[in-house]
Amino acid sequence: MKPIKLIMSGFGPYANEEVVDFNQFNDGLFLITGDTGSGKTTIFDAIVFSLYGEASGGKERRDSKSFRSDYCNKERLTFVEMWFTHKGKDYHVKRYPAYTITDESGNELSKKQASVNLECLTDGTNYTKQDDVKNKVHEIIGLDINQFTQTMMIAQGDFLKILNAKSDERKKLFQKLFHTDDYNKLELLLKDYKSACENNYNNNKKSINESLKRININNEYDKHEELEKFINSNTNYDVNIPLLKEMINIDEDNHQDY
Repeated sequence: MKPIKLIMSGFGPYANEEVVDFNQFNDGLFLITGDTGSGKTTIFDAIVFSLYGEASGGKERRDSKSFRSDYCNKERLTFVEMWFTHKGKDYHVKRYPAYTITDESGNELSKKQASVNLECLTDGTNYTKQDDVKNKVHEIIGLDINQFTQTMMIAQGDFLKILNAKSDERKKLFQKLFHTDDYNKLELLLKDYKSACENNYNNNKKSINESLKRININNEYDKHEELEKFINSNTNYDVNIPLLKEMINIDEDNHQDY
């Protein structure tokens, strides 16, 4: 997922409308820097909120009802709007949190209900229900909010959580992130095939060894000692099988003579 443009209005510490144009960063790598409390994490919160309706802080993420800025006037609407691209398609999402508008004395004036609109600009499909948007974002990006905030946009202090996560959790996370599920399925298929081949080999070997034990070696055969070692050791099949064939041919010839 590549963000193109982000608009934050009355959101967090931003009392007015702030625009972040990611198209200005052509090199693909940039740094968001600033003093403590200047709003760095709020940019991450806004991106995650626009997609998932929650902040970016993991289990400690704040309630979306607290997103409205304490500094904006009562006429200012609180919302986040973002344009982004993913796998060749362009998307636009605009989301309002639920919040209460109060006057300077703290008296309640009105309430704003949470709402969202997600549109695929490429094909014109549109989603306005919270659950539909949630499912569609998961379908588009392939990650839920926990996976997204653990990989695509890591909140301050959360990186250690990934490093300290159980190996199975990291494996599932990175498989989903880098789309390696097919390789995992292939690995499992190869393991099953290997196991089937080993079972087949062991069954054949057992059958051969049981057959070898029933062989009576003609002591007059000049290579009978080699065959006895072979039957007792059950090794070097490729070398000793021809000896067995040779002994069988000799026995057949002797039998015909009688």
